[in-house]
Amino acid sequence: MRSRQTPRPQQMEAATHRAWPALHHRQEGPWTLRFAAGYTKRSNSAWIVNPLTAEQVPTALEALPHVEAAYRENELVPVFRIPDFLPPQLDAALAERGYQRQDTTLVLLRALGNASDISCKADRRSARPSPSPACRFDLLPVDQWFTSWKRCAVEAEGNNVHSRLLRLAAPGTLFGRVGRRHDAACCGLGVPDDRFGLFGIFDVATRPDLRRQGHASRLMRELLRGATRLQAQYAYLQVVQTNTPARALYSSLAFAEAYRYWYRVAPTAGIS
Repeated sequence: MRSRQTPRPQQMEAATHRAWPALHHRQEGPWTLRFAAGYTKRSNSAWIVNPLTAEQVPTALEALPHVEAAYRENELVPVFRIPDFLPPQLDAALAERGYQRQDTTLVLLRALGNASDISCKADRRSARPSPSPACRFDLLPVDQWFTSWKRCAVEAEGNNVHSRLLRLAAPGTLFGRVGRRHDAACCGLGVPDDRFGLFGIFDVATRPDLRRQGHASRLMRELLRGATRLQAQYAYLQVVQTNTPARALYSSLAFAEAYRYWYRVAPTAGIS
């Protein structure tokens, strides 16, 4: 496996942009506007994907009214995704316009070795119980996986859009499930990114009545093994800052914070 440098936050942000698609894109200055019929902020917000220099900040600020108008035209509340490595003037300008800060999220990263190394590190650092031997890990076709994921996430809102987004996933995406036969306990997916040797883990959900039984830990370790087979060198994921149980799990699997981001959401009454 060839050696790579630790990916920079901007590279991880670009990989996330590729890994989690939107239905439509539009460019306004340095902002990439993402649209997916309002399903999730991640797919319905304005991002800065390419590196932004200090000289480009005025252009980004000048584009704000045009970004706002584009989302209003699509009957969506304007939302901006702000990673902590962007120049602070952008976040300050949005705050001055009345945008509320929401959903501070940590982006976590871990290096990958071989499959046995993943197992040993996780087992040494985690005191979580092991799932029942009757539970197995499977890689599923996207439609079958989505049916299982809905059982775990207990989510109905946006199902049609979510299903369409999943079909846009990159080649080689791993759709994983832990459970018995057709009875899902935990689901998640992993998206490879050859450009930076990254493997992004998304949509991890455990059925509410089966939490804290080791299913998510099992799922994560299997996805990480899959990442090593795809020759990824780093795995990353995103977790909301307030999700203490998930953060504890990811820490036990040797993930550490690389950067964080939050959303700035426009007041629904309008923008001055």
